[in-house]
Amino acid sequence: LDQAMALAEETLGNLTRAKGTRLKLLRQRAAKMYWSRGDLEEAFSLFSKCGTAPEEVYVLYDTITGEEAAPPPISVSSLPEEKQHEYHTHLLRYISKMGSRNEESNTVEMKLLALTDQEKVMTFMKERRAMNMTSVVQFLKSRAMFYLLGEYYATTGFVCEAVEQWRDLENGSVTDPTYPGLKRIVKLLLDTNIQTVIMDNIAWLLSRDCDVTMVLLTRTAAELNHDQILQLLEEKPAYLLAYLEELVVTSCQLHCGL
Repeated sequence: LDQAMALAEETLGNLTRAKGTRLKLLRQRAAKMYWSRGDLEEAFSLFSKCGTAPEEVYVLYDTITGEEAAPPPISVSSLPEEKQHEYHTHLLRYISKMGSRNEESNTVEMKLLALTDQEKVMTFMKERRAMNMTSVVQFLKSRAMFYLLGEYYATTGFVCEAVEQWRDLENGSVTDPTYPGLKRIVKLLLDTNIQTVIMDNIAWLLSRDCDVTMVLLTRTAAELNHDQILQLLEEKPAYLLAYLEELVVTSCQLHCGL
């Protein structure tokens, strides 16, 4: 393959436009062949020379599309984890180099980051780029990335869905070792201060961890239903007293202008 491409480059490189088009097709075919055998530096060098659009490359990745790859016949998902990582990082670099910034490429980039770098994918999601939500959700579920799915919901404004996803993790109906625990739910509720979402989850939160829940009850800026909360705390005297004390302090501050 190396010798054949060298001969093609030498023979067709400086010829007419029609033959230049033929050289481009040969480069594209060779790039896929190099890609298939794992020679990724050469493959992506040729993709770049051809100006191959990123979407023509990432359709080869069954780890991204969830479907069997088009020829050349290779399944990235069947490769060892280290080799999969190499394939994914090369594609990430290529997308960045080509500067593609549409919904489709953003969706693919998010998936690649989810597979390669947990920290960077969090930063990427906070940029709130346009993505295909259905595709992202299906991908994260298929990969059992349930904590990350909650973060995706949160960054897109679907707070109820984020809490519901993390409740499933808390209840053990799904598992994800990256989930940091109940405090993440409380932080989201404090960050968003949506009264209905807080009130819908108070009873459940108290059943999980009263101390963590009290942080939410005493720090949120949302207008809570105090009667409902007091009723929930009736059988928890220490927490009931702490909540009443907080109500008194808050009331004094409001009336005294402090």
